[in-house]
Amino acid sequence: MTTPNTATTGQPQAQRHLSHDQMRHLIAAGQAAPMSADERHRMYVRYDGTWWIADRDGYTQITNPAHNIKLDTWHRRLTDGALWS
Repeated sequence: MTTPNTATTGQPQAQRHLSHDQMRHLIAAGQAAPMSADERHRMYVRYDGTWWIADRDGYTQITNPAHNIKLDTWHRRLTDGALWS
């Protein structure tokens, strides 16, 4: 099943999946970035303009624009140290 993705382009895109090895390679190459160095937030990774979430099978692209905006905000707060602003 595909889910529309308008997170970055405004145009629907098929939801994508990556293996753990693929995402590790992208992170090592500097093409993807974890939400935080903190282990409890490492399940979220920013790659190709959207957030991805890890599970036991790999990473799945988060296609909901509202969720991507919330994760961008959370990432900014974790990075800037302003968790409650």
